[in-house]
Amino acid sequence: MQYRAGLPGWKLFARAGGTVVVRVEVMKDADAGVYVARSRDLDGLVVEAPTLDELRTEVIGAASQLLDIAMDGQHARAKTDTRMSDSVLCPA
Repeated sequence: MQYRAGLPGWKLFARAGGTVVVRVEVMKDADAGVYVARSRDLDGLVVEAPTLDELRTEVIGAASQLLDIAMDGQHARAKTDTRMSDSVLCPA
């Protein structure tokens, strides 16, 4: 069973050992030459990296730290499923 981070009761679900899903949006900033990832599910998750492989590593590390902070250090019992989707970055 999976439950998305950010929804009501997600911390309780995670503490009980459920799998928490963190959706991540990935955009390419061509001007800066980097990929940018952010999540609306997990406050504070915004990272960038020059390659998708590096971005994935950064996302997983940042998400783990932010989940630990959000759960007051009790993140160890939670299982996570980080999903990344591509979108196009349009200059304003």
